[in-house]
Amino acid sequence: MPALLTRLVPHWPAGLLLGALAVAALVPAAVISIGMATLVARNIYSEFFNPTATPKHEVRAARFAAAVLTAGALAFALSLPPQDAINLHLLGGVWIVQTAPAVGLAPFTRWFHHRALLVGWAVGMAVGTGMTVRGGFASVTYVGIGPVGLPVYVAVTALVVNLLVAVALTVLFDRFGVPRRNDALTEPGGRQRKGSRFAVRVD
Repeated sequence: MPALLTRLVPHWPAGLLLGALAVAALVPAAVISIGMATLVARNIYSEFFNPTATPKHEVRAARFAAAVLTAGALAFALSLPPQDAINLHLLGGVWIVQTAPAVGLAPFTRWFHHRALLVGWAVGMAVGTGMTVRGGFASVTYVGIGPVGLPVYVAVTALVVNLLVAVALTVLFDRFGVPRRNDALTEPGGRQRKGSRFAVRVD
């Protein structure tokens, strides 16, 4: 986009547009930084390093994490070759889709075993990454149905494998009595709490 602006737009409006582009880029960067810092403070610092942390401690941890993550992301972006950045962006799309079973289905059903979802996610990540790298970082693969090859998004193919593994392992784990982990939406024994189908726990 900056190269396109400098080539097609006169100098003074190009400067204004480039400035607006820089400001626009800061907004999602700030949102991502805040989200990551909160994730580190709540799910890593408070969970593993300081279980008795007060809100003030979490704020301090989040500020430190935000500074470190922002500096690291900036260094990563400036040092990474452009083609590698594009390849990583394509992989990011494949990776984020693999969280759909655990994150997207959780508010609607507690049928899946949590260990099965974790294994399914790992298999989906491995399959999606392998297919993307093997295909030269192309985001589309061709699935043969008889003599016809249909173009399919790599992330969708990996997601199907992810779901199949999660379903199969849920059946096996429940059959062999692998214990389920209780959470805010389930009672002991894995049963869903009454009236908590769409409940969200906020600490």
